[in-house]
Amino acid sequence: MASAYVEYGVVALPAPTGFSSGAGSSVYGKCAATEVLTLSASQVVGTVTGGAGKNSVRVTVDAAAFVAKGSTPDASATTATSATDAKRYLAAGTSIDLILYAGQKIAVLAAS
Repeated sequence: MASAYVEYGVVALPAPTGFSSGAGSSVYGKCAATEVLTLSASQVVGTVTGGAGKNSVRVTVDAAAFVAKGSTPDASATTATSATDAKRYLAAGTSIDLILYAGQKIAVLAAS
């Protein structure tokens, strides 16, 4: 079965401490949760919800798929609404990093 591997994490920019300190403004993060969604002709919505400690998501697919995020995500949507982003195409073996807002989930759909 083809799958979408979903990693939820937190990403933050450390507060700058001045130009002379040598501290950069690098992004750091950690993985807070993972789930595997089975790709099929019917949309599958993840169970993990964005919120504290989960403001970013990486979706990796092993077969071509569509992905969307939202409070009610729709991986077949061609235009965004207040509840979902428009679908994004992912080729097999690729991944995408997205910002995840509180209350949002991920949906995936096998590309035909």
